[in-house]
Amino acid sequence: MQSGAAYAAPAVPTLKTALTRDALLALAGPKFFARGQDYFAQDLVELVLHTDADVVAKVHGTHTYLAEITAGPEGLEVGPGD
Repeated sequence: MQSGAAYAAPAVPTLKTALTRDALLALAGPKFFARGQDYFAQDLVELVLHTDADVVAKVHGTHTYLAEITAGPEGLEVGPGD
């Protein structure tokens, strides 16, 4: 790097840029995506935490559980919302 040259760090994905309908459908698959839409439409999804890179929701389906979506370097990641 030349002296005085600016260094541009790689862009860190955020939910605002990474969480699209198509990305979520690809991640969840059609069956779970449709179930999630149904739960949301029935007001069974409760927002617990939201940051630029992370969202955690409590889902009141057959069982109540936490779900987490994170925007990471490799794209969207899902897991239990510990």
